Amino acid sequence: MKKPSGKYVVSLFVLTILSVSGCVTDPIIQQTDHVLSNIDSAVTSTNDIEYQNSVLINAHEVNYLADDLNNAENRTEQESLVKNYITINQRISCIEDNIENSSTDKTSVECQGDKLVSSVDQDGLPGVIALYDRVSGAETAHNKRQILRTYLKDWEYVQRIVRVEKSLDQNKRTHEIILLGGLLKKIHKFPIMYEGEILVPTADMENLMQDFVTSANKKDQRNLVIRYLNGG
Repeated sequence: MKKPSGKYVVSLFVLTILSVSGCVTDPIIQQTDHVLSNIDSAVTSTNDIEYQNSVLINAHEVNYLADDLNNAENRTEQESLVKNYITINQRISCIEDNIENSSTDKTSVECQGDKLVSSVDQDGLPGVIALYDRVSGAETAHNKRQILRTYLKDWEYVQRIVRVEKSLDQNKRTHEIILLGGLLKKIHKFPIMYEGEILVPTADMENLMQDFVTSANKKDQRNLVIRYLNGG
């Protein structure tokens, strides 16, 4: 078998270093930098902020984002705000593009691997038909987007609850494994995270896990998680 040339090995090594160091830039980072560089001119012109023929920030939301950025304490917080705005706008656009057909077919709306709208009402959220009725009744495109923005805030809250529930339940089942349970309980100590945000820090895991295990039923377990996430 022919050995790879030294040039090939060096090139592969450089590519690996670039990838690890972040020089191969994630699109969301480029988009975030673009928004931060253009937010002032967008406020003055009241135009959308676009990047590579895609709307990142809708014109109606530019002033809201500008206010949030002015209140941010540092660049890192500003970047986090922009990423959140971009993500929400992408999800809003995806729902807008698909909800009519999904309501007709009675199927869920899924975008980039996330089920944004269920086919039926679930977890206190409207299903695809109920949400489509709300959206189609909006008088303006801006009102439609505001309805979807409010919906997605509720959706994200539910996702956090479900994420913690599933993680705690998985830990519970792991700890119950015969023979290995005790060992796994000692080594399986990680925070619970959602989209880069720590929902349950490692320091809280043991007590929260104990309360979760001793809860009488699924309803009590959910209420426990809700109280914890609400700071109760």
